[in-house]
Amino acid sequence: MTQTTPASADNPRPRAWARPDEVDPTSHVAQQLALIDALINGSLPGPDFARAWLTERRESLSDGERLREPFDRALNEVFYAIEDYVIDPELRDSDDMTDEDLISRVEAAKALVQRLNR
Repeated sequence: MTQTTPASADNPRPRAWARPDEVDPTSHVAQQLALIDALINGSLPGPDFARAWLTERRESLSDGERLREPFDRALNEVFYAIEDYVIDPELRDSDDMTDEDLISRVEAAKALVQRLNR
């Protein structure tokens, strides 16, 4: 069982989730996972995904949401993919990561996340 520590007296929330099935559905981590699904299923374009995912990551860290290894490592792979991705298509060079490359890397990270619920 995952040990929990309240984020604040008014908003108790687990501080370190080990698996996606433990994540509070109202959390920023839950939003990050939903954004991953939206990118992969084609309902969210790469630039919109990258901006929204980074916002949710920032908010997650600000709110004290934490992940245990290897869950944290899997979501860090998404962060690293976004770091390598030029969000503005007008600024991309021919050798920059494409939207398809981003999706591929995010799919690989999602596969790591899904293994954690087994």
